[in-house]
Amino acid sequence: MCTRSAFARGAAVIAAILLVTTVQAASLGNPFNIAGTGTVTGNSGGGGTSYLNWTDENIRGSHFEPASSTEYPTREERWETKQPIGSFLFDATDRCFGGDILVDITGNGSYELLTRFVMDSCDSSKLVDVSADPRSAGVYGVKVVINNACGENHFQIGEMAMFTFPLTNLALGATTVASGGSGGHSGSGSSIGSLTDMDLNTRWRADNNDEVNWIGFTMPDEQTIDVRGIRVSSGSRDHGGYGWHNYAVQVTYDGDEWEFLLDAAGDIFLANANPNTSVNWVDFGQTLTGVRGIRIYGSDELGNNPVNLSNPDGGWIVEEILAYGAPIPEPATMSLLVLGGLALWRRR
Repeated sequence: MCTRSAFARGAAVIAAILLVTTVQAASLGNPFNIAGTGTVTGNSGGGGTSYLNWTDENIRGSHFEPASSTEYPTREERWETKQPIGSFLFDATDRCFGGDILVDITGNGSYELLTRFVMDSCDSSKLVDVSADPRSAGVYGVKVVINNACGENHFQIGEMAMFTFPLTNLALGATTVASGGSGGHSGSGSSIGSLTDMDLNTRWRADNNDEVNWIGFTMPDEQTIDVRGIRVSSGSRDHGGYGWHNYAVQVTYDGDEWEFLLDAAGDIFLANANPNTSVNWVDFGQTLTGVRGIRIYGSDELGNNPVNLSNPDGGWIVEEILAYGAPIPEPATMSLLVLGGLALWRRR
């Protein structure tokens, strides 16, 4: 029988392991996005671009589907073993759409409806949480069928992502902070104050005459968040005219001092932006706790001037920053807890 002191020793072992865990480095990507990890098939509907474009991180290269289509575009992904799913993220560009999410929970290729959704508006992002349905705990396949639920003359899906847990936007309601610049370049409703509202119509454009530009958010009323990473949307409505520009990421724990995230080599992490990509996921490598704010930062000193000097209106258009957490407990933390428990039992 375990004694009380043995439990105390076990707790100390777990605490020690957690304290010496290696700090992982920031990198591009989202380790919880499982879209594309299985076998993907589908159809492109009546006249749209390929369903493979739904996960290429290019909102501009979106799937355009005429309303007259009689066959709705479909994307199916299957795995050999059961896969948990917690949420989906969809981006609408130019026109709104709806969709059905179906799952195969038996492995025999038979699908049943999990949920239906409709985008809130055109040019928007939407998170769909499916974690409350017990069937989401393990599926062999996911089928997404996009339809014209909004009654548009065409419907247009930009991007889709799929997560193992109910991902939420921790930055909703945050206060936008910026070095300068102004509300967006084109479209209605552009506003520098709407960086985290999941509305792709609202955007910020950097000035073209500053050596340093940055845009980000701080939490109101001294609130803090525990953040695993961010998604940055840039230039999705401007068709590459202003393009992607490399940037660093900074965090603040007090609202005043900002710290750069580092890469695996211990240097300042830089998102090496692809001009054909309109969204970037940045994974912090671990959950940062007690964060008051996050901003993306570009400067001449880093060799990644974030402006388009050839355009007198400026450059580096940023539409959205989504901040997300991680599953609780995170997979790495869970393994450490298991190791600590084994150590406890071996010493009893």
